[in-house]
Amino acid sequence: MTIIDASKIRFTNTRQVSENEPIAVEHLIMHMLVEGYRYCLKEHLFQPVEQHLPSPAQEASDATASIA
Repeated sequence: MTIIDASKIRFTNTRQVSENEPIAVEHLIMHMLVEGYRYCLKEHLFQPVEQHLPSPAQEASDATASIA
């Protein structure tokens, strides 16, 4: 997933150019997310998602369930 963060733009000429003309933008930030990452739109933070590893008891329970 691609996130384009325009919160820090310092300059753009989008109001001066005609439709379908090239634009200039300074400080446009792009984030590329893959599985296991997230982006907080409110706080503009790129974060890994916490991975909850199963407890040894849960692993044993899952192994028993898959054998049965």
